[in-house]
Amino acid sequence: MKPSGNSFQYITIRVGLQYFSIPSQFYTAVLKLLQAILEDSETKAEFSNAKRGPHFPCIIGIDRRYSDKPKLTAWHRQNLDAVEESINTPVIKLVIEWVSSVVNLVFPGVADCFWSSTKWHGITAPFGLFWNLCINGMFEGQRHIHCLPHADSKNIVGNKKKFNHSKQTWLVLWEAGVAIELLPWVMAAYPSSLLYHFNVDISVLEVLKPDPR
Repeated sequence: MKPSGNSFQYITIRVGLQYFSIPSQFYTAVLKLLQAILEDSETKAEFSNAKRGPHFPCIIGIDRRYSDKPKLTAWHRQNLDAVEESINTPVIKLVIEWVSSVVNLVFPGVADCFWSSTKWHGITAPFGLFWNLCINGMFEGQRHIHCLPHADSKNIVGNKKKFNHSKQTWLVLWEAGVAIELLPWVMAAYPSSLLYHFNVDISVLEVLKPDPR
């Protein structure tokens, strides 16, 4: 994982949305939306060798990558009633508001770009600042979701089950030369359309940790 000529710094972030029952409620809402497709063996086989990892990337909301005008994603259109029910649950609305407020606070220039874009296109973003939402669904038998190296945008990670965050699923930002430990429901906001990033278990690396004193 170590790029030529560079060394990695190891960072732990310990502030997040870990209060009340929000993670459990979010997990329930997402499971209700995706349970049928995550239990489908044909879908699991289809994504077993996917470029970004063997999970199901459910993208809902508005997209315009391959069309002249913005429109709902194919999966959103095909599952319209279920998606609308899911995104209108209180916990989903709360998480959307939380993420958008953090971006407004930390990256006001980025937030202005989002608002200007939606205004120019004459649409209303369904997810606060954001046009769409990608939920990475874990198939039966998977231990965790590790994204393979790629660049995109708007990432947020949540997990209902406990796992050893000090050793598992660290976020690597390749160009920045950092591997970041994220507790469940900690938000990481970064320009992921520009930075190559992926997940890795820290236990597979040869790490020399400095003396904390």
